[in-house]
Amino acid sequence: MKRIFRILVAVALLTVIMALLVTSVGRHPLHGARLMSHMFASGVLVVILPLFAIVWLSPMFDATKRGVSLRIGYWAVLLTGFLTTVTMFLSMLPIAGTDQLQQLILIHGYAGLAMVAAGVLFALGWLLSSRTPLHPSIKSSIDDN
Repeated sequence: MKRIFRILVAVALLTVIMALLVTSVGRHPLHGARLMSHMFASGVLVVILPLFAIVWLSPMFDATKRGVSLRIGYWAVLLTGFLTTVTMFLSMLPIAGTDQLQQLILIHGYAGLAMVAAGVLFALGWLLSSRTPLHPSIKSSIDDN
């Protein structure tokens, strides 16, 4: 049951990351319906990201089952997701001037793109680590020859 829940959370997170990417690019990226879709998806990200962090934490410490790219992708998704969220949160507070707001939004965009790259790295690492090894009897017969 834990495995199924872990898979569902990871698929949901990767889907939200791709939805955020799709709503961010284009001719008029954040205007009208795209902006509303981006804001909705970011709300989902704020819920899914901590859930992802908790659910995937224990498998990250088992180096025998998880590859390096999966572990790096996991931590990179968390770091870039946190940075993306914090930069937008800070831009909503009345503490920054116009120049600082523009810098925060620029950092937000780059952190979001980095989160896409981290999500791809996590997905590739997940696919590579989930490949089933050969059955022991098959492996021993290959080693004998």
